[in-house]
Amino acid sequence: MFRILPTFALISAFLQVAPLANAATDEEQNSAQPVDPVIEWNRTLLAIVRTPGAQPATIHSTRNFAILHAAIYDAVNNIDPRFSPYLVRLPDVPRSASKIAAADKAAHDVLVFLYPAFQASLDTELVQDLALLPDNERKAQGITVRWSECNSTAVRPR
Repeated sequence: MFRILPTFALISAFLQVAPLANAATDEEQNSAQPVDPVIEWNRTLLAIVRTPGAQPATIHSTRNFAILHAAIYDAVNNIDPRFSPYLVRLPDVPRSASKIAAADKAAHDVLVFLYPAFQASLDTELVQDLALLPDNERKAQGITVRWSECNSTAVRPR
């Protein structure tokens, strides 16, 4: 419980600072993606938890929002390691990997892990999001990093 508040604070700070710290990369300039992937996956999770019976009564939904955002944070931060990782530091992540593809893949993987009944719709959303990115090595690198390994670690009870 005490890690949730710092997690939200960290994510909020990251969302405030990250866009201001960087000029747009080629990926961001050439992307047709209309919405920030963090906001989009947050909306997806919000729709899931509003679905009757989707959220277990014994687990508060804020836990899963924190897990989602921690996974996205670690995915992007492993590509551009300017901050301390929340949970996982992967040593062999190419710095040229697409941050958008990594954020999409990490969010997708953690939501499928948390809500397996929604896998079909989550898979569709991931495919649609990735289709908006240029097909290149950066996109492939962002997708293939071991995000599922990070996410399964994040959701295990401690």
